[in-house]
Amino acid sequence: MHWNRPWSELGSLARHLALSEAAAHLRRLVKTGLAEEVPGTDPALHRGL
Repeated sequence: MHWNRPWSELGSLARHLALSEAAAHLRRLVKTGLAEEVPGTDPALHRGL
């Protein structure tokens, strides 16, 4: 993923918001059948379909 600044330059709130938005996009991809969770991965990994 890419952000408009390096990850190390983002503050804690910006990081939290970026991760929350990325997670929402990922949930949408899974829900619409465009991605799936890779079984047996911890933390969970996902792949595109």
